[in-house]
Amino acid sequence: MKKDVHLKGMLRLYMQWPAIMSILLIAMNLWIYSVDKRAGVIMSLFVAVYIVIVGVLYFYNKSIIFSDLVDFAAQYGSVQNVLLKELQFPYAILLEDGQIIWNNTCFSEVFGSEAKTGTYLSKYIQELNRSVFPKEKDKPIEKEVSYNGRDYRAILSKVPVQDLQEAENILQMRKGREYFVTVTLSDVTEMNEYIRANEEQKLVAGLIYIDNYDEVMESVEEVRQSLLVALIDRKINQYMSVNDGIVKKLEKDKYFFVIKKGLYFVRPVFRRTVLLESCGNGSSEMVSNLSMAIVTFLFNLTMLRLLGEDGVAAITIVLYGQFLFTSMYLGFSMGVAPVFSFNYGDKNYDQLKRIYKICMYFITVSSIVILVMALVFAEPIVGIFSGRDSRTYEIAADGFFLFSFNYIFAGINIFASAMFTAFGDGKRSAIISFCRTFIFIVVSILVLPLVMGVTGVWLSVPLAEFVTLFISIGYFKSQHKKYHYA
Repeated sequence: MKKDVHLKGMLRLYMQWPAIMSILLIAMNLWIYSVDKRAGVIMSLFVAVYIVIVGVLYFYNKSIIFSDLVDFAAQYGSVQNVLLKELQFPYAILLEDGQIIWNNTCFSEVFGSEAKTGTYLSKYIQELNRSVFPKEKDKPIEKEVSYNGRDYRAILSKVPVQDLQEAENILQMRKGREYFVTVTLSDVTEMNEYIRANEEQKLVAGLIYIDNYDEVMESVEEVRQSLLVALIDRKINQYMSVNDGIVKKLEKDKYFFVIKKGLYFVRPVFRRTVLLESCGNGSSEMVSNLSMAIVTFLFNLTMLRLLGEDGVAAITIVLYGQFLFTSMYLGFSMGVAPVFSFNYGDKNYDQLKRIYKICMYFITVSSIVILVMALVFAEPIVGIFSGRDSRTYEIAADGFFLFSFNYIFAGINIFASAMFTAFGDGKRSAIISFCRTFIFIVVSILVLPLVMGVTGVWLSVPLAEFVTLFISIGYFKSQHKKYHYA
């Protein structure tokens, strides 16, 4: 029996390595003998001893190795049978006429004890008869069937007899059979229920029209109009997102939406909380406008006391320059606010993080650029409003240099206020705006001139922006998890 067992492949090559090594050693021995006969004789003794030892070990272990291989093959076949039997999908093998000749445990659980060898599958599922069996090996047939109140996806495959020869220990092969049909069932009841529920789900389509849109926009400052548009878009997107709807802006005051059934219209209701929330969200803009008048009054009063009319004219020129340079920050912040608002309402947090990083890089770089521009163009700007030989020019030129350092901090503060307004966080936006445009400036104007004179007036705005910067950074770090921008 052992003589009938032969190894093949890499295993056979592995078993032949002692013979190969012996041939190489003999060849080496002959070469050494041709060079030095004495060394060749000594080498011959070692080669002879090696061949004897290897030969004994090889022939002694060969039978043991063959025996272990046979045991492994038998165990491997048993494992295959168990795994196939315990497969978690209903699985059966049929003859070409639909007769069941083998099925696994899961198949029996579906059809019960009735699904025995020798019965026909069409007895249980009429759709699975020989008329639907596959005609070609590589083209399985899929079919939706039902049995005992459950839905199944049946996959029927044609398998030639020679492909099942390795499993003949579990199948009793009949002579004359050319192929078998395998059946695999997948329970798709829950999936079909979900599909039917989705198909039965009715949708509601409609048009949202914002009344008096143009009148409202005309009543708002131009720099604030884009922010108001962003807030409207965000509120509508938030509502649709909560109710699993989609919305598309058709025109400036018209929106098309599709939403699940359940949307209904009610009579207008006065809601004080909503009104207060809207007023609070716009409080930062209100604070900015109120503080501008108060701060300008304090600047003029202080400069009139310190330098007279020339001082008032000088501070007015510097403030005109501030309007020019901060407009760059305002334009950018108001322009990017709708993007923040839209992506936050749409819950597109990855895009929100990317936009935030871009904005921070842009603000940082532009702050440096604007500071350099303010320092370089200080005298030309002052010269537009006053002659170079006047006292007003001298005061304004000196003050413009010190005042310009506020631009390195103002960009971050303006952007922070606009961003939190876009998120609907009017409280934090108002705090930042109130601090930078009123509280810290008023305190600086009242205190610094008493200590530093005119220099304190010029440094009041840079100091206010610098202190506010810490508040903005604090809010950036504390609110990033809530709004998902970092």
